[in-house]
Order: sequence, then structure tokens, then C-alpha cells
Amino acid sequence: MKNSGYLLVTLLLIASCVDKKKDQAPLVTDPVYTNACCCDPTYPAGSGLVFIPTMFTPNGDGVNDLLHLLGNQQIKYIYDVEIRNATNALLYTIDTAFGNAAPGNWNGIINGVVFHKGVLNIQCKAIDNNNTITQISAQSCAYSCDSVSNAAVPNILNCKFESMLDPATLGTPYASGESFCQ
Repeated sequence: MKNSGYLLVTLLLIASCVDKKKDQAPLVTDPVYTNACCCDPTYPAGSGLVFIPTMFTPNGDGVNDLLHLLGNQQIKYIYDVEIRNATNALLYTIDTAFGNAAPGNWNGIINGVVFHKGVLNIQCKAIDNNNTITQISAQSCAYSCDSVSNAAVPNILNCKFESMLDPATLGTPYASGESFCQ
């Protein structure tokens, strides 16, 4: 009888063990992040290159808070920037995003009150030092941790932030400095 009690206690202990991973909520992907970070962040423009981050996080922490378009030393200006949502509705425009004038950028705020999150379609023009004008179509994403989704971005490892940028090459060898939803 003493052995059967030991066996019963052992079986109860084994049965009470729960796989913690099964109990956790499944990873949620918010549909606004579908196709986020799909593309290379560098675009040829005449003799130069333009860098458009594939993601920014306008959360006020001082890291990657702005959508900021950049050019290398062969680019004079990036201008006529249109930022649209996934359904192509115009959200924001920037006259000059890079060049001699004060550069423009976007903090993800619309009309001073509404924060946009999700995939963005960006159209702009760039002019190089030879006065060649190039039309660029790009994609970026405004990411926000929020109580609605606290969502995962399916392609997070493909995301390229401005903080990762090497200005000399417009490559992205550095860490982003971001800590998502922690």
C-alpha cells in the first residue's frame, strides 16, 4: 500500500505540470503591420542613394521617433514627399525632406491629435549633384505598442531604422536601439 501511494502522488505531480508555452496568449499580428519591412531601405537616385527607413517608432523615447529621409553626398535634395496609408489616402506631405533647406520629417501625428500606425506608402523625388531627378516609391511603417494589439511585426528582422544607418555607405550595420513593447 505504501508503494501505491507513492505512485499516485507521482502521477498527480506529473499530471499537474503544465506546458507554460501553451498557457501563454498566442503571438498576435495586427493586420496594419502586414507586409511591414518588406523592402530594401536604399534607393538609387541618379548618381546617389536615398535611405528611407522601413520602420519608425513615434513614441517619444528619442530613438527612431521620426520618419526621416536621407541622401548620401551625391544627393542635393529629397522633396515633394507624400506619405500615404495602406489604402493610399494622403496623410502628410513634406516640401523638402533633405538638402540645404531645413529638412522635414514626420512624427506620425496627423492634425495634431491622431497617431497613425501601420504600413505607409511614400512617394518622393530626389535630385542628385548632376541635376538628375528620380521619382522614388517606397514603403515604411509607423509602429506603436498599444493595448489593442501589442502586436508582433511578422518581418521584424528585416526592419531598418534610421539609428542603424551608417551615413557614409547608407548601409545598416548597427543595432536599432529599439526595445519593443517591454
